[in-house]
Amino acid sequence: MDQDSPGQDNRSSVESCGSSSSDHSTVSHRTRIVQELLSTERTYVRNLYILVKEFLLPLQNVLGTDEEIISKKKVDRVFSNIEEVYNSNVRFLRELETRVTENWDDTSSTVGDLFDPQNANFQSYFHYVKTHGDGLACMRKLEKKIPWTNFIMRVKEKGQAGKLDLPAYLIQPVQRIPRYELLLKDLLRHTEALHIDFQNLTNALEIVHALATTVNEALQREENVKKLVSIEKSITGLTKDIVSEEREFLKEGAHA
Repeated sequence: MDQDSPGQDNRSSVESCGSSSSDHSTVSHRTRIVQELLSTERTYVRNLYILVKEFLLPLQNVLGTDEEIISKKKVDRVFSNIEEVYNSNVRFLRELETRVTENWDDTSSTVGDLFDPQNANFQSYFHYVKTHGDGLACMRKLEKKIPWTNFIMRVKEKGQAGKLDLPAYLIQPVQRIPRYELLLKDLLRHTEALHIDFQNLTNALEIVHALATTVNEALQREENVKKLVSIEKSITGLTKDIVSEEREFLKEGAHA
C-alpha cells in the first residue's frame, strides 16, 4: 500500500473545474456531479487508508510471532481482499483527479471510461462484497477473545482511526457501490446522447449495477448473520456457536 494518505492534492482545482468564474451558477450540472464524485472518492480512499494502516497492517506485522493477535486465516476472513480494494481505488482516484483537475472540459472530457472492466479497478469488489458477511461473522466471534478486544481498544486509544469503529470501516466498500450507481445515473441523465462520454457512462452503469446487485445479496446475508447473533446471545447455556454463513434465519415469531 502507499505510505502517504492519498487524495490530498488538487482540491482547489476541482472546485473551479468547468468554469473560469467562481460563480457556481456557471457550472453545469454534469460538472457538479463529477466534482461530487471526486470529492466523495477522496474521503472514501482516506478511510480505506485508515482501515489498512491502523487495523490490517498491525495484525499482519505480528503474524507468526509471540505477539500474534489472531491467525492469518482469521485476518483474511475479517479483512478479505480489502488491501486490493484500497490499491484499486488509489489508482482510480489518481486517474479521476488527473481527468477532472487538468484541463476539464464539460463538452469533451470523459469519466465513464474509468469504470471500464478492462481497467480492473472494480473487479476486486466482487470478492470483497461476497465475503463481507463471513468476515462479520468471524469478527462477532473474535469479540469474545481478550487479545482481539485489547487490540481494538489500543487502536481506539491511539486516536488515529477517528470516530469510526472497525465494522464501520469494513462496510464502506459495500456502501460505496450504490453511491457510484446513483452518481452515474445522475451523470448519464445530464449527458447528451451525442456526447463522447455517453456510451462510456452507459457501460459504466451496467458494470456498477451488477456490483450493486451483488451488494444487495451480501446485505441480505449480513442481516441473516445479525439475526442469528441476536438469537445466539438470547440463549443461555449455549455451548456451540450457531452463527455461520451456512445457516439461514427463516422466520421470527412465537412457537405454535
